[in-house]
Amino acid sequence: MEKSPKSWMTTLLLTIFLGCWAKLYVNDLKGFLIRLFTYNGCMVLWVMDLVKLFNGTYVDGQGRLVSKN
Repeated sequence: MEKSPKSWMTTLLLTIFLGCWAKLYVNDLKGFLIRLFTYNGCMVLWVMDLVKLFNGTYVDGQGRLVSKN
């Protein structure tokens, strides 16, 4: 799978401290709006995003992996 040009560390920090705004950073407007209007899915989606980031399965709006390397 293709690697995203977005920074993994920036995505991680945005996810931890600003929640849904990380989705806007990686150009995922649909994911951003869902999280914005549901308070990050009652925080369940926030935890899922963190797990995906650490597992290396987090994708940006174009389906590219946001990874450490």
